[in-house]
Amino acid sequence: MYARLTIAAIAAMIGVGATAQAQPMTAQKVFYGAGPSYAGAPFLLNGANVNCRVFNFGTTNVTISQRQIFTSSGVAVKIAGNSCGVLKPGKSCAFYSNNSADNVAYSCRLTGSGTSVNISGVVEIQDESSNILAVLPLTK
Repeated sequence: MYARLTIAAIAAMIGVGATAQAQPMTAQKVFYGAGPSYAGAPFLLNGANVNCRVFNFGTTNVTISQRQIFTSSGVAVKIAGNSCGVLKPGKSCAFYSNNSADNVAYSCRLTGSGTSVNISGVVEIQDESSNILAVLPLTK
């Protein structure tokens, strides 16, 4: 009696496990942000650039669908350049704004989506000679 019950229980568990493994992976959407990053008035008022850099350290493609840069007062900054889109494993991309003229802090926000989203990155401020003045990591 107990042997039949045990065999039936094991068969049921195997069936449940096989069903769970047959499910396709669904896409997930993950939001990231970095900042606020501030470099100081002398640099920001003389044409600093704000860069948001992203790296895919996962094993699947990640789509970077939303890319935004904001000032500390919540104003969206025009994106001057963008190499992000579908980010392959082991690859990086960036989006940036040119020639900030405001003495404010800057932040970037992005959305990554895919079956497995494993990205890292930074927001950085560079002076007109491309020297990095301030940098902060992306977080979920």
